[in-house]
Amino acid sequence: MSAPKWIRVYAGPVLVSLVLVGAVAGAVYLPSDKDAAKADGCRADPAAIRAIRAEQILTQNPRLTRMDEAVEGLTCGSPSSFGSVSRRLTKPPTDTGSGAEVARYYAQLAQRSGWKPFEYSNYLYSATKETGGCPWWFLLRAEGDAYQLRVMYQPAGVPASDCAWAVDEPIFLQATIPIGK
Repeated sequence: MSAPKWIRVYAGPVLVSLVLVGAVAGAVYLPSDKDAAKADGCRADPAAIRAIRAEQILTQNPRLTRMDEAVEGLTCGSPSSFGSVSRRLTKPPTDTGSGAEVARYYAQLAQRSGWKPFEYSNYLYSATKETGGCPWWFLLRAEGDAYQLRVMYQPAGVPASDCAWAVDEPIFLQATIPIGK
């Protein structure tokens, strides 16, 4: 015995519509990562951001290079919470400077401004700076024909015991929620 003709004609489109409406409703009404961050108390630390933006390692660059505007980010939750201030460093296409030269420039600059190098870095250069709590961590990595400079800090509202990089070098994560200036 076969199903009535109207069921065969309308069942597929009705089911597809219900699935689409459910997916849209879930995306609109379920809490976002930003909502989860606010609920957990994790938030950007304006004082840390101002201080990091003033650091020489984010305000000075080697000759013949150009720094893009600083970008702030915030990641809250698993596996760790962190805030960051990043800048992209580009060089002219004719420049033959190597990553080692850029790393040497930032190592010298960091040393003069109170940063402690991390000896076993997975990046071109990595260093920490004590802040009285969770240290700031500076990471320099090659990114195609440019370099990425990033300083990571512990966000406000995150317990001191959640300092994931107090000893081990952090992973350079791209998945951060941009925050306003």
